[in-house]
Amino acid sequence: MAPRTRASATTPDSAAPVKQDNNKPTKRPAPKMQSEDRAAKRPARGYHTFKNGMLNVAPKGNELALVKSNQNSPLLQLPPEIRNHIWKLVLVGMVFRQQYKNAFIGQRYVGRSSRSVLKNKPHDAKNAMAMLQVCRQLYAECAALPYSVNQFASEFYWMEAFSTALRRLRAHQRSHITDILFEFGGYSTWSVNRFSSSWLSTARPGMGLPKLLPNLQRIQICFFKETQPMPVSFEDLATLLRSKVEADMTSNGYELSIKRLEKDFTVHENEWRSPPPPATDAEE
Repeated sequence: MAPRTRASATTPDSAAPVKQDNNKPTKRPAPKMQSEDRAAKRPARGYHTFKNGMLNVAPKGNELALVKSNQNSPLLQLPPEIRNHIWKLVLVGMVFRQQYKNAFIGQRYVGRSSRSVLKNKPHDAKNAMAMLQVCRQLYAECAALPYSVNQFASEFYWMEAFSTALRRLRAHQRSHITDILFEFGGYSTWSVNRFSSSWLSTARPGMGLPKLLPNLQRIQICFFKETQPMPVSFEDLATLLRSKVEADMTSNGYELSIKRLEKDFTVHENEWRSPPPPATDAEE
């Protein structure tokens, strides 16, 4: 007897898979929309930051009682206008300058690091930012002040590195910067041409400073005091500089200011490299 053969007809279970058309667009599920209340929620433990990097200080759980007790503080019971004035007295007056980390030890050059950072002067208050860690209300009222009331500076030669240092800040921190300063240590047409070429390469829409600093309003350029006779005057350099970059800056909505300082650039550099000597008993 011949062996039984399997039927050639296919059943629904054994049917061949239907070939899909790869050119046919597939539908993706629509993203779930989150309300503002849902976006502001944070876990009961730990901390949560918004997308712009700002800390979410909304109280949670046992923190509600702590926030309520903090309202009895004499400092927090002051009117908002007085509190804001106090915060500015503590945080205003600083300049954050672009520097290369570990580039100098004392007065000895030890090599330039690839990490560009923003630092304030060595003799500035080192614990001023600690005020933001006192309580939630102080953080909510003061988080923007260090960036909105202070100045950010860079030597003109390091504009690309200045952009790198700014990228290390959070988005909400950069959004409050309105004033930047570029320093010229010498009087030469080369320095002006170098600055203008760097500016035009970093200030194009969608990249560089306009993207990093969306609320930038003022750009200050300062020339330091001449230590020896220069082949070109400050007035001629200011005119040349305006002819190269003022139109582009104005089109971006920036106010350009060019000034001359009665300070030697070497003295200015030393103020950033080493802290001032400690005060003697007679000076105290």
